Amino acid sequence: FSELFSKPKLESSTTRLDQGESLNLWCSIPGAPPGAPPANFTIQKENTIVSESPNFTRIASARDSGTYTCNASMGKVVKRSSGVQITVCEMLSKPRIFYDSSSEVIKGQTITVNCQSINGTPPISYHLLKANNILESRDMNSNEPAVFKDSPTKDVEYQCTVDNCHSHTEMVSEVLRVKVIAPVDEVKLSILLNQDVESGKAVVLRCSVNEASGPITFRFYREKETSPFYQITSNDTQAIWHKSKASKEHEGQYYCTASNRANRVKSSPQSNVLTVRVFLAPWIKGLIAVFVIGVIIAILVLGARCYVLKKAKGK
Repeated sequence: FSELFSKPKLESSTTRLDQGESLNLWCSIPGAPPGAPPANFTIQKENTIVSESPNFTRIASARDSGTYTCNASMGKVVKRSSGVQITVCEMLSKPRIFYDSSSEVIKGQTITVNCQSINGTPPISYHLLKANNILESRDMNSNEPAVFKDSPTKDVEYQCTVDNCHSHTEMVSEVLRVKVIAPVDEVKLSILLNQDVESGKAVVLRCSVNEASGPITFRFYREKETSPFYQITSNDTQAIWHKSKASKEHEGQYYCTASNRANRVKSSPQSNVLTVRVFLAPWIKGLIAVFVIGVIIAILVLGARCYVLKKAKGK
C-alpha cells in the first residue's frame, strides 16, 4: 500500500485572509482505506517546515503569505501535494499626503501631490480627491508613494483615499491645503472726477488690477520717466494717488504698474497711458484779464500824459 497511496491533498479554510485572522491548513490522503498504516505528514511554506503533523493553525500575519505544500510519507515513499497559495492581507496605515511646499504655487503651475501608505499589502488603490471629488486614481504594486499632478488655479484642498485586499474600509488622509498665488492680471489707470482738472482742484489717479493675490506693489509713473513718483504696497486690488491742489506742472501723461510675488518687477504688467490736462480756474482767468486790462489802461494813461506834457513843452 505504501507505494500505491494517493497523492496527499492540502486544504485551507480560506486562501485570502486579513492579518490577525486564524490560518487553518490540514493535509489528508484521499481514498485511504480504514486500517491503512498511518502516514507521516509535514506541512511546508516554500522550503521551510512549519508543521510535522497533518494540521497547521496560527494567527496570520503578513509574513505568512506564500505557497504551502504537504508531504506524506510511508516507509521510503514520499509524496507531495499540490501547492496552496495563501495571501494574508495587512491593513493599510493611514496615508500621508504631501507636496513640494518649498516654493509657493503660482496659478496654473503644475504641482506634484504624493500619497503614501507606508504599511499595508500591495496592490494598493489610491484615489486623489480635489474639493471632495475624485481627480485621479492609481494602483501601486509597492508601498512607494503614488504620484499625481495637477495645475490649480485657486486655493484648493486635496485628500487621498487608499484601499487594498483587507476587509477594513478604505483609509483617508488628512486634508492638504494648497495656497495658490494669482499673478497680476490687467492693470488699469483711471482718473476720478474728470481728466480735465481745474487748477487748484484735486487730481486723483487710481491704479487697479482685475485679479491678483496680495500684497501688491503699485507704482505710478509720468511718461518718459524711469522712476516712479509714488509707490505703495497693499493687499487691496487698487491704489490711489491724490494731489490736493493741481497746477500746470501736473499736466501730462501717466501710467502705472502692479506686481506681486508671482511677477518679477522687470516684467510687471503696465497700465494704459492716461493724459491729464490742467486748466485755469475762471476766477484766475478773470483776474488775469483784469490785470491785463489794467496794464493796458495804465499804458494808455501814461502815453496820453506823455503826449500832453510833450505838447505843452512845444508851446
